[in-house]
Amino acid sequence: YRAVRRLDETARKWAHYQSLVVSQQTQANCSLIALDVRSTECEIVKSYFDKTMKGKYKTMSVMKVNNPLGKSFYKAKLDEYEEANKKPPLVLLLFHGTKDTHPSKIYDSANESFDSKYSLKEEKWGKGIYFSSSAAMVCAGCEYKEKEKSYVIFAKVIVGEPQKFGVSRGEAAGFDSVRVENAEGDIYRVSEGNMAYPKYLIEYIT
Repeated sequence: YRAVRRLDETARKWAHYQSLVVSQQTQANCSLIALDVRSTECEIVKSYFDKTMKGKYKTMSVMKVNNPLGKSFYKAKLDEYEEANKKPPLVLLLFHGTKDTHPSKIYDSANESFDSKYSLKEEKWGKGIYFSSSAAMVCAGCEYKEKEKSYVIFAKVIVGEPQKFGVSRGEAAGFDSVRVENAEGDIYRVSEGNMAYPKYLIEYIT
C-alpha cells in the first residue's frame, strides 16, 4: 500500500512538473533576437527609420520578433487573401506606436499575430489598428517610453487594396484597409490583428 502511495505521489509530481514545462514553453514561444548592428538586415531597418524620423535621436538596437504562432496566424491571413482574390496582397512595412502599452503585449500574443486587444483604437478615421509610413508621426506621442528609452514596432501589414481618405471618416466596405494621405507620411488602418505581423522592435533615445 505504501509503495502504491509513493508511486501515486511520484506520478502527481511528474504531472505537475510536465505542466510547468508546458507553461514555460508557451511563455517562451516568442523571443526577441538582437540584430548585429553591422548586418545588412539591421542597416535596412535603420534606414527606414532614419529616412522618416525627425529631431535628435540615437537608435540603440533593432530586435527581430520571433513568434512562430503569430507567424502562422499571419501566414493564414495571407493565404486566405490570395485564395479569395487570386493574387497576393500588397504588404507594406509600417510603424506602430503602443503608447502606454508594453510592446510585448502586442507581439507576444497567443491569439493573433498582432494582438488587437491592446492595439485596436477608435480614431477619427474609424476603429482599427493604426500604422504609419512615417517614424516621426509615430514617435511624436505614440511611442512606448521606459525611462530614457523609447520603442516602436516596425510591422509587415497587409493593406491589400486600401480605400483612400483625406481627413473625413468613412468605412472600408469592399476594401481591405483605409489609407489617410498625409504630407509627412501616410496613415493606414486595418480591421484585425492577423493583418499585421510585428517583425521588429526598434529601441531609441532622444
